Amino acid sequence: MKRNTIFACAMALTAVGSTALAQETPQAAPADQAGTQPQPAVAPKVGDTIYDNTGASIGTVGALAGANFVLAADAGKATIPIASLGTGDKGLMLNSTKAQIDAAIATAKKKQAAR
Repeated sequence: MKRNTIFACAMALTAVGSTALAQETPQAAPADQAGTQPQPAVAPKVGDTIYDNTGASIGTVGALAGANFVLAADAGKATIPIASLGTGDKGLMLNSTKAQIDAAIATAKKKQAAR
């Protein structure tokens, strides 16, 4: 059940900010001749602080899971695609406000509780 909450929250967060953020995030380089995979535009590490688009701290990277990271925020945890991250003046950021992130987490929790 917790996994569904996290997934629902990630989908809500992706819908909130991925379009505008995708325009700001540089594309990863294509694989080279040797067939190595391109590196993501940003490489978060566990413990990194994540900021919103106003510069307010949202939370930290709680874990890395493949192409996703777990955001540990005051409102709860959410699994978010690393591709949703960009860089801002303070460091790693999501193109959403803290209030939007908190609301998405709260909504996902309510939907999960209703099941």
